[in-house]
Amino acid sequence: MKRFKNILAVYGDQIGSDAVLDRASLLARQNDATLTVLEVGAEESPRGYVEEHKRRLERTVERIRSEGVDVRTLVTKGLAFYEITVTVLRNEHDLVILAAEAPGGFRNLLFGSTSMRVMRKCPCPVWVLKPDTGPRFQNILAAVDPRDSEQEGDALDHEILQLASTLAER
Repeated sequence: MKRFKNILAVYGDQIGSDAVLDRASLLARQNDATLTVLEVGAEESPRGYVEEHKRRLERTVERIRSEGVDVRTLVTKGLAFYEITVTVLRNEHDLVILAAEAPGGFRNLLFGSTSMRVMRKCPCPVWVLKPDTGPRFQNILAAVDPRDSEQEGDALDHEILQLASTLAER
């Protein structure tokens, strides 16, 4: 079953970004999907950041492109969770894959991590990979709300469980 058509992979300097690219390119090949690789720099990044990182990102994805994947690159500046969500809405992505951040910091306690904010705000499924993720998974966690009695909530829970089972089969 070719479930995904337009995948967004979030790339950056954090540990686990290469695993995100590997997983996203594999999924894109299996689904004949388009893959967009997004890098988000801090709002206060220096002038020329976008152009320089776009060139670097193009070199990084060349291997994926040579494997026959339709891959695009995008570099922006701003709040990462916001830029990811806006990119999903603008380009109608049907899956976001990103690396989990390393735990810690008072700021994360107060405001939450980027991956948590993306999972709360993003209008499509979000796959968060741990930095030490290997090629095969032992577990997949699907978050549903069994107390939600509204029909819309039930439909969403069903879709989440169906997606998790599809990924588990692969």
